[in-house]
Amino acid sequence: MAKLISSFLSFIAVFITTTVSLYAAPTLSPMAEISLLTCDPGQELYSTFGHSAIRVNDPQNRIDRVYNYGTFDFNTPNFYLKFCQGKLNYKLDVDNYREFDYAYKYFKRSFYEDIFDLTQTQKQAVFDYLEENYKPENRYYLYDFFFDNCASRIKDVFVDVLQDSFRLSQDYTNPELTFRNLIDIYLEGKYWEDFGIDLALGSIIDRPATPEEQMFLPDYLAEGLTASEILRNGEWVPFVKEEKTLYKAEEQDNKHSILLHPALIFWLLFLIVGYVSWKELQSGNRRKGLDITLYIIFGLAGVIISLLWFATDHTATGGNFHLLWALPTHLIVGFMLMRKKPEWLKHYALVSAILCGITLLGWDWLIQDFNAGILPLVLMIGGRNALIWWMESKED
Repeated sequence: MAKLISSFLSFIAVFITTTVSLYAAPTLSPMAEISLLTCDPGQELYSTFGHSAIRVNDPQNRIDRVYNYGTFDFNTPNFYLKFCQGKLNYKLDVDNYREFDYAYKYFKRSFYEDIFDLTQTQKQAVFDYLEENYKPENRYYLYDFFFDNCASRIKDVFVDVLQDSFRLSQDYTNPELTFRNLIDIYLEGKYWEDFGIDLALGSIIDRPATPEEQMFLPDYLAEGLTASEILRNGEWVPFVKEEKTLYKAEEQDNKHSILLHPALIFWLLFLIVGYVSWKELQSGNRRKGLDITLYIIFGLAGVIISLLWFATDHTATGGNFHLLWALPTHLIVGFMLMRKKPEWLKHYALVSAILCGITLLGWDWLIQDFNAGILPLVLMIGGRNALIWWMESKED
């Protein structure tokens, strides 16, 4: 019996040791290097801002891993609902460098490497930190595009591990750039994407982003870490010791035709609506179908903006002043007009027209930057409401 118990305890000990070793990070050799991989933007909207990952390369131990904080699980229950609500967890994933290399070359996206000047102890500490992060209970986090994403997480790795021996650069960029300014740089020539994002995101992103906050963008993370310093023998030296271009793809033109710019299309629609409204003033007969169409379209926009602000956890969609002209109540009025004109339509139109006027008067001093395509829309719905008020008042 004693022999059986002894054998059982030995088995348990071996099992525990083996299990722990599976999760324990191996010891890196002196040949190991830790670096930042930065990928250029791609053609798809989700890849517009580029990508970042950490590479741990140890030829002696045959380790060449890429740690990527920008993945998620499509099998997550209620995936699309959680994504829209801002409740989707992203996770740290680990791939072999060969897979990373193949994928970005396949999609023809250039990528670069910045190798960090770390001591053997620091390399091991960063590697241990990443392996600890990769444990099933630690790898998931609540994603936020501006404040907690695949790039900002990498910055946090070095801040957390290196602590006082690391000095993150605070003067590598223009500190007056707002979050919207920064994303606009990457949306140049992508007119409709830029318009949609500007419509959905509120005034919260119109404050200047600190140099550290600007590292939510992979390019700015690379610039910031390259300009950062690490303590060596009492002296601050550059954190990046070597920069490499691992793959350079041919330049691709992702810009759309200027003729498809939202501002041009909306100005054209404004002129059409304006012409129809002028003819209505002359005849004294208003086109009910036009009112219904405009109220429903602008009302739907207001409903979406309201849901993004009040019904989700997205931090960037709050404080959206587009609700001054895209009133969600327009949707109700539009459907009511299909049956019978409400008695209070004149007063509603007047309030709506005044709110549009406030938007126009405050265009330069509102704390939210408006896309160029918004102006003809504000004039369109504001002018139409002014016409409704005028014609309804004459009937009274």
